[in-house]
Order: sequence, then structure tokens, then C-alpha cells
Amino acid sequence: MNRKVNYTLLIEDDAYPEDALFSVLEHMIDNRIENKFAEFKSMDRNVTYVKFYHPPRLLGYYSLEVERIPELLSISVLFGTIMCGIYPYLFSKSKYSMNKMWFLFIVYSCLVAIAIGRQSIMEFRRISKHLFQVTPAPSCCTPALLFPQHGGQKVVEYMQNVKCRNKYAKDMLLEDVKRKHGLVGLLVQPNLFKHIGLYSSLRSKVLDPFIV
Repeated sequence: MNRKVNYTLLIEDDAYPEDALFSVLEHMIDNRIENKFAEFKSMDRNVTYVKFYHPPRLLGYYSLEVERIPELLSISVLFGTIMCGIYPYLFSKSKYSMNKMWFLFIVYSCLVAIAIGRQSIMEFRRISKHLFQVTPAPSCCTPALLFPQHGGQKVVEYMQNVKCRNKYAKDMLLEDVKRKHGLVGLLVQPNLFKHIGLYSSLRSKVLDPFIV
């Protein structure tokens, strides 16, 4: 931060990058944070940090993150409508009305999406850097973080005035910084890093791979 760089990428030693990291990173900075190519510049989003990893088990539809409900409904309506449009060409006669068929296809698409899992559906976004999703960041887990200069400086200043203590990890500190200064954290999905560390020095034991 003393060098006044625009961005600082902080990577823990057990975080392994995906091949698309730098192309997505550049696109995300230009179009989601700085909005360089927007006709009208949006107001500064006061970004504290951008996360590039969140445990896959926490990325599903069964989550407290509210944006995933509209996401599930959108997928269900989209594919339900497509199937409803195709159905008359495959089956000319039906005992159900079109509205009822549409509703049934939406419910069916919703159940299929849940069965497949949001984590698997999100993998299709890797086709292009333009399809990666940016959402508000949950507090847990920080293997790979990008700090804009303003947000990073706030974090450094805050860390200089607090003491480490039991059950007060880095992710909790970052949440406190966001609340104190009215900042936001962002999460890029799907993950651009893999968490390859299995041994926890805090717990002094090998962790279940499912939880990391």
C-alpha cells in the first residue's frame, strides 16, 4: 500500500489459480469496478475487496444469499418457457391448457436446476470472461483477495488499531472494516482459485476436503 498501487492481489499459499484468472481479472476491473467503457460513469462503489474464492459447498441454492433466489427463478422461467414453446411441436394434442403446461415446465426446470446444483450450472460461465458473475461477498474464507487502493488502505489502518484474539479471524476483521466505513465486498463466481490446503494450523488437524 505504501507504493500507492491501484490494486493489490493478496493470495494465500494454499490457493491455486485457474487458467482464466488474469483475463477475468482485467475484465472485472475495467467493467465492474472502474466502468471504463460505460457511457455514463457510475458512482464509486467503495469496494473494500474482491473475493475470488468461496467454498463450493456454500455456493448452492440452499443459501442465505438473497440473490440466488431470483437467479433460480430466472433459470426456471427461461427453460420452462423454452420447453413450453417446443412442446406443441412434439405433442400436438394435450389435455392441459398452455398456461398449466407453462407452470408445470417452470416447476420441472426449477427441480432439475436444484438437482444439478448451482455449482455445476455456474461452470458454464467459464465459457467466456463476460459471463462471470459478480455478487456481494459473504464474509467467510479469504484465500484470494483483490484490494483496490482505497479499500486496502482502510483495512491496513484498521489492522493497526486492533489486536488479534481468539475467534477473531481475518474475514471477521474485513467485515468490521466494511461496516465501519460503509464499504462493500464483492465475490467473483465461479471460483478463480482452488483451495488446496487441507491442514489447519488454527485447528491443528487435517480438514475434511468437503469443507474447504
